[in-house]
Amino acid sequence: MKSRCACAEPGDFLAVEGFLGYIAWIFLRCKDASSSSQPSSRKTDVSHFQSFLRNPFGFVWRAIYKMTIGRWKYASRNGYDAERFWGDRFRKYGLNLVGPGHDGFSSEENERSYRDAAKVFMEVCRDEGIDLSKSTVLEIGCGTGFYAELFRSAGVTTYQGIDITDVLFSDLRQRFPGFRFLKADIGSGWVPIEGEFSLVTMIDVAQHIVSRERLDAALDAVDRFLTPQGRFIFTTELERTLAVNAFYETQWILNDFLERLRGWSFGPPRPFRDKYLVCATKKGDAHDALTMRLSAHTPKERE
Repeated sequence: MKSRCACAEPGDFLAVEGFLGYIAWIFLRCKDASSSSQPSSRKTDVSHFQSFLRNPFGFVWRAIYKMTIGRWKYASRNGYDAERFWGDRFRKYGLNLVGPGHDGFSSEENERSYRDAAKVFMEVCRDEGIDLSKSTVLEIGCGTGFYAELFRSAGVTTYQGIDITDVLFSDLRQRFPGFRFLKADIGSGWVPIEGEFSLVTMIDVAQHIVSRERLDAALDAVDRFLTPQGRFIFTTELERTLAVNAFYETQWILNDFLERLRGWSFGPPRPFRDKYLVCATKKGDAHDALTMRLSAHTPKERE
């Protein structure tokens, strides 16, 4: 059986500080990815390599910025000033998917990645028996409104989007009359909304909550807002592999969610962009459900 990753891991570069270790690790992962037949995360590594080939200077500059300058600029007691960082980023990119996506990829590459992600999301909803037209939806991290559009197209009428910055809210409210948007920090655990929702989503958000205390607060909020037997769809990794992170990212794995949401039932992880998409149901035997279903839905190269 092929090992999960035949290339080096970032821990092998601990003697090389910051971005140099990160770049070296990306190159070795790309080498492994080029011979791999499937997994989404490895294909993302190839895209990183292609990004470097197109613009080596830009790639290195982004690495320097994320490892040094940005870390200093947005430093705060919570790890980084997320409201300021995401506000600046959305002001820069507007409704372009580069904003919530990958700033080293082109607009077209990000759009293609999001379209593919939307297909996986809809497949999960279908397989889990979620009728979006009858769902009340809370989206944590509504960003540019990509998923708000998906929900509207699927017939959702009750929708609440929250984000840590309201920079794009004027545009979103014009595009989605009847949908509600609220500026709130889910990592604080306090979100000033009332009622419960049958579906809560947190897609490509958890990795930007960079402390355990704030992740736990976010998941406790999800528990409060979700109806009994409600569904929580989120992105995660299955195991920790990344030791070199940008200042606004960390890596949480599925076990981190299992530990906080004890008793919930977790569906099979699905490859989703550079991570996995998981649908959890409030209350149930989470560990038994995961054990029974994990191997059948995990890509070969992740064994």
